Amino acid sequence: MILSKVDLKAFSQLRTANGEVFHVIVTHGNTGTIDGIPYIINSACKILSSITTTVGSYCMAYGPISNYKLVNFSNLNVQRSTDFKFATGQIAHRGSIFVGGNVVAQNGFLRVKKVAAV
Repeated sequence: MILSKVDLKAFSQLRTANGEVFHVIVTHGNTGTIDGIPYIINSACKILSSITTTVGSYCMAYGPISNYKLVNFSNLNVQRSTDFKFATGQIAHRGSIFVGGNVVAQNGFLRVKKVAAV
C-alpha cells in the first residue's frame, strides 16, 4: 500500500466500539505493515482523510511493489569535490542518474479514489 503519513496516522487512530485499536501497525521509518500488509509512505499522495482533498482525487495505491519496475536510462555519475568547505576538510559527493518506471503487470495496482461522504 502506498499512502500519505497523515492517512497512516488516521489508520492508527481508528478504534472499535470498546476503544481497542482496530489495526495493528508496525513502523520502520517510512515503511512498515498495517495488519501484516506492507506500506510505504509517499508525500506525493493526496490525503484521503482530509476534508480539503477534492472528491475524485486518487489518494492511495494498493498492490505488490514488484509490479512496478525501474529502468536506468544512463549510467550513475558520481563526482567528488574537495573544493567545497576546503578549509574545514569536508569532501562533497554528487551523484546523478536518469531513471524511469512504470507498472508492468495488468491491474498491478488498485488506485483508491476519494468519494463524497454519505
